[in-house]
Amino acid sequence: MMLDPQIKDVLVRLTKLFIACIIGIGLIVYLETKNPPPMVENKSQILDLDFKNVIVYSTPSCSYCFAAKRLLDKKNIRYEEIDVSEDPKLREEMVAKAFGRRTVPQIFFGSTHVGGHDDLVALERQGALDKNNP
Repeated sequence: MMLDPQIKDVLVRLTKLFIACIIGIGLIVYLETKNPPPMVENKSQILDLDFKNVIVYSTPSCSYCFAAKRLLDKKNIRYEEIDVSEDPKLREEMVAKAFGRRTVPQIFFGSTHVGGHDDLVALERQGALDKNNP
């Protein structure tokens, strides 16, 4: 069975594109695991959180973003929300500040990268978010 040359050309191009995507994804995974973000073993060691300059990078459809903002609201912690859903420059800014993490939310207390929702909940469980009440 002979394929039409145009169809064959399209299939070859699609195959090359697919392979390039797989290689790209593999490279991203490799780079993220090779240089993992520095983690604080015990989040309660972060004693100097800047509660006056809290930034939450988020997207409107993210349930973890919603939960993180709800926790901050519950603790009466004011924050600036930056929507990265439609602005690639803002998303790249977030990724650079978050040591390569691409997921949302990414939460910062001043220059301290707290992490995502689960990291914020860990701080709450350790009582570190209660230090906001002077």
